[in-house]
Amino acid sequence: LPSDPVGMRPSAEARALPDRGDVPAPLVALVGARLDAVAWKRMAPGIWHKPLPLSDGATGYLRLIKVAPGITLPDHGHGGQEMTLLLDGAYTDAVGRFARGDVADLDEDTEHQPVADAHAGCICLIASVKPARYK
Repeated sequence: LPSDPVGMRPSAEARALPDRGDVPAPLVALVGARLDAVAWKRMAPGIWHKPLPLSDGATGYLRLIKVAPGITLPDHGHGGQEMTLLLDGAYTDAVGRFARGDVADLDEDTEHQPVADAHAGCICLIASVKPARYK
C-alpha cells in the first residue's frame, strides 16, 4: 500500500492482507497468483507459453503466451474460433490494438501477425478450437 505524503506506513492489518496477484481468480489454481512467477516454456526467441489443462470433457486448446517487447509473432491463421484475453501489456495486428482487459474474438477467416507493445510486451490467455496455422 502506498504511504501518505507525510510518510506514514500502512497499518499492521493492511500489511497482513494477502497478495491478490495479477492473475484472474479462475486461473490461480492453474498458474499461481503472479504472472511473473509462471513456469514459462520457451517457444522461440522472445516468445514463451504455458499450456493449461482443460476441464474434463472439453476439447480445444488453452494456453498463456508471453511475448517480449517489440517481438512480432509469426504470420498465422486459425483452424476455428480463437479468443484471446490480454492479461498484461498490449499488441497490435491487422484487426487493431488490444490492451489489458481486451478480448480478441477471431475465426478461421482471420489471418494476422501480432506485434507486442514496444515497451510492455504482452501476456495473453488464448482459448482455441484448433491449433494456429503458421505460414
